[in-house]
Amino acid sequence: MKSTIISRLQSRHAGESADIMAESEPWITLGSTRQMARHFFKRHLSSGDCFVATKQKTVVGFIVFYPERGFPIGGYIKALGIHKQYRREGIGTALMRFAETRIFRHWPNVFLLVSDFNVQAQRFYRQLGYSKVGFIPDAVIRGHREWIYRKTKGPCGRYPSR
Repeated sequence: MKSTIISRLQSRHAGESADIMAESEPWITLGSTRQMARHFFKRHLSSGDCFVATKQKTVVGFIVFYPERGFPIGGYIKALGIHKQYRREGIGTALMRFAETRIFRHWPNVFLLVSDFNVQAQRFYRQLGYSKVGFIPDAVIRGHREWIYRKTKGPCGRYPSR
Protein backbone atom coordinates (compact mmCIF):
# COMPACT_ATOMS: atom_id res chain seq x y z
CA MET A 1 0.00 0.00 0.00
CA LYS A 2 3.06 2.23 0.16
CA SER A 3 2.67 5.49 -1.79
CA THR A 4 -1.06 4.91 -2.34
CA ILE A 5 -3.21 7.99 -1.76
CA ILE A 6 -6.97 7.91 -1.12
CA SER A 7 -8.80 11.05 -2.22
CA ARG A 8 -12.20 12.20 -3.44
CA LEU A 9 -13.13 11.28 -6.99
CA GLN A 10 -12.49 14.21 -9.34
CA SER A 11 -13.69 14.49 -12.93
CA ARG A 12 -10.17 13.65 -14.13
CA HIS A 13 -10.49 10.23 -12.40
CA ALA A 14 -13.78 9.21 -14.04
CA GLY A 15 -12.25 7.62 -17.14
CA GLU A 16 -9.70 5.48 -15.30
CA SER A 17 -12.30 4.46 -12.70
CA ALA A 18 -14.74 3.52 -15.47
CA ASP A 19 -12.05 1.39 -17.13
CA ILE A 20 -11.48 -0.50 -13.88
CA MET A 21 -15.20 -1.09 -13.46
CA ALA A 22 -15.82 -2.15 -17.06
CA GLU A 23 -12.96 -4.69 -16.91
CA SER A 24 -13.91 -6.27 -13.56
CA GLU A 25 -16.48 -8.57 -12.03
CA PRO A 26 -19.28 -8.30 -11.23
CA TRP A 27 -19.79 -5.59 -13.84
CA ILE A 28 -18.66 -7.75 -16.77
CA THR A 29 -21.31 -10.40 -16.01
CA LEU A 30 -23.85 -7.68 -15.20
CA GLY A 31 -23.33 -6.25 -18.68
CA SER A 32 -21.86 -2.89 -17.70
CA THR A 33 -20.11 -1.05 -20.51
CA ARG A 34 -17.41 1.62 -20.28
CA GLN A 35 -20.03 4.22 -21.14
CA MET A 36 -22.34 3.00 -18.38
CA ALA A 37 -19.44 2.97 -15.91
CA ARG A 38 -18.43 6.50 -16.91
CA HIS A 39 -22.00 7.67 -16.32
CA PHE A 40 -21.96 5.95 -12.90
CA PHE A 41 -18.90 7.93 -11.83
CA LYS A 42 -20.12 11.22 -13.27
CA ARG A 43 -23.32 10.76 -11.24
CA HIS A 44 -21.27 10.32 -8.07
CA LEU A 45 -18.93 13.29 -8.61
CA SER A 46 -21.12 15.66 -6.62
CA SER A 47 -22.15 13.18 -3.93
CA GLY A 48 -18.86 13.27 -2.06
CA ASP A 49 -19.19 9.55 -1.38
CA CYS A 50 -16.81 8.31 -4.08
CA PHE A 51 -13.09 8.01 -3.50
CA VAL A 52 -10.16 6.76 -5.54
CA ALA A 53 -6.85 5.18 -4.63
CA THR A 54 -3.96 6.49 -6.71
CA LYS A 55 -0.33 5.53 -7.12
CA GLN A 56 1.84 8.11 -8.85
CA LYS A 57 -1.31 9.89 -10.07
CA THR A 58 -2.71 6.69 -11.65
CA VAL A 59 -6.09 5.47 -10.41
CA VAL A 60 -5.62 1.95 -9.07
CA GLY A 61 -8.95 1.56 -7.28
CA PHE A 62 -12.21 3.18 -6.21
CA ILE A 63 -14.91 2.91 -3.58
CA VAL A 64 -18.43 4.35 -3.52
CA PHE A 65 -20.25 4.36 -0.20
CA TYR A 66 -23.00 6.08 1.76
CA PRO A 67 -21.96 6.72 5.35
CA GLU A 68 -25.32 8.00 6.60
CA ARG A 69 -27.88 6.54 4.23
CA GLY A 70 -28.31 3.41 2.18
CA PHE A 71 -29.75 0.91 4.63
CA PRO A 72 -32.26 1.80 7.36
CA ILE A 73 -29.87 0.65 10.11
CA GLY A 74 -26.43 1.31 8.66
CA GLY A 75 -24.15 2.69 6.01
CA TYR A 76 -23.81 1.07 2.62
CA ILE A 77 -20.84 0.28 0.42
CA LYS A 78 -22.14 0.43 -3.15
CA ALA A 79 -19.06 -0.38 -5.24
CA LEU A 80 -15.42 -1.33 -4.85
CA GLY A 81 -12.99 -1.96 -7.68
CA ILE A 82 -9.26 -2.49 -7.94
CA HIS A 83 -7.27 -2.44 -11.18
CA LYS A 84 -6.28 -6.02 -11.97
CA GLN A 85 -2.55 -5.17 -11.98
CA TYR A 86 -2.75 -3.86 -8.41
CA ARG A 87 -4.78 -6.57 -6.71
CA ARG A 88 -3.42 -8.33 -3.65
CA GLU A 89 -1.44 -5.23 -2.61
CA GLY A 90 -3.82 -4.22 0.20
CA ILE A 91 -5.53 -1.45 -1.77
CA GLY A 92 -9.01 -2.98 -1.49
CA THR A 93 -8.54 -3.49 2.24
CA ALA A 94 -7.36 0.11 2.66
CA LEU A 95 -10.36 1.45 0.73
CA MET A 96 -12.75 -0.69 2.79
CA ARG A 97 -11.19 0.46 6.08
CA PHE A 98 -11.43 4.06 4.86
CA ALA A 99 -15.18 3.67 4.17
CA GLU A 100 -15.85 1.69 7.34
CA THR A 101 -14.23 4.37 9.50
CA ARG A 102 -16.58 6.98 8.09
CA ILE A 103 -19.66 4.76 8.30
CA PHE A 104 -18.97 3.65 11.88
CA ARG A 105 -19.00 7.32 12.95
CA HIS A 106 -22.75 7.26 12.25
CA TRP A 107 -23.85 3.64 12.53
CA PRO A 108 -22.77 0.38 14.17
CA ASN A 109 -23.45 -1.47 10.87
CA VAL A 110 -21.97 -1.55 7.40
CA PHE A 111 -23.86 -3.31 4.60
CA LEU A 112 -22.97 -4.30 1.06
CA LEU A 113 -24.30 -6.54 -1.69
CA VAL A 114 -22.29 -9.21 -3.51
CA SER A 115 -23.42 -11.10 -6.60
CA ASP A 116 -23.71 -14.85 -6.04
CA PHE A 117 -21.29 -15.56 -8.91
CA ASN A 118 -18.61 -13.22 -7.50
CA VAL A 119 -16.99 -15.81 -5.24
CA GLN A 120 -13.67 -13.98 -5.01
CA ALA A 121 -15.39 -10.86 -3.63
CA GLN A 122 -17.37 -12.96 -1.15
CA ARG A 123 -14.12 -14.45 0.18
CA PHE A 124 -12.54 -10.98 0.42
CA TYR A 125 -15.45 -9.55 2.44
CA ARG A 126 -15.54 -12.54 4.80
CA GLN A 127 -11.81 -12.01 5.46
CA LEU A 128 -12.65 -8.43 6.46
CA GLY A 129 -15.22 -9.62 9.01
CA TYR A 130 -18.45 -9.43 6.99
CA SER A 131 -21.16 -12.07 7.32
CA LYS A 132 -23.98 -13.09 4.99
CA VAL A 133 -27.29 -12.01 6.47
CA GLY A 134 -29.67 -12.63 3.59
CA PHE A 135 -30.16 -12.38 -0.14
CA ILE A 136 -32.23 -10.68 -2.80
CA PRO A 137 -33.20 -12.94 -5.73
CA ASP A 138 -33.20 -11.52 -9.26
CA ALA A 139 -32.08 -8.11 -7.93
CA VAL A 140 -29.82 -7.14 -10.80
CA ILE A 141 -30.09 -9.95 -13.34
CA ARG A 142 -32.59 -12.77 -13.55
CA GLY A 143 -31.42 -16.09 -12.14
CA HIS A 144 -28.83 -14.58 -9.77
CA ARG A 145 -29.06 -13.34 -6.24
CA GLU A 146 -27.32 -10.53 -4.46
CA TRP A 147 -26.02 -11.62 -1.08
CA ILE A 148 -26.46 -9.07 1.70
CA TYR A 149 -23.33 -8.82 3.84
CA ARG A 150 -23.04 -7.01 7.16
CA LYS A 151 -20.20 -5.97 9.40
CA THR A 152 -21.33 -4.84 12.82
CA LYS A 153 -20.16 -3.37 16.07
CA GLY A 154 -23.51 -4.15 17.69
CA PRO A 155 -27.24 -3.52 17.44
CA CYS A 156 -28.55 -0.24 16.15
CA GLY A 157 -30.02 1.46 19.18
CA ARG A 158 -30.20 4.96 17.75
CA TYR A 159 -30.55 6.94 14.55
CA PRO A 160 -27.44 8.47 12.98
CA SER A 161 -26.17 11.85 14.07
CA ARG A 162 -26.15 14.52 11.41
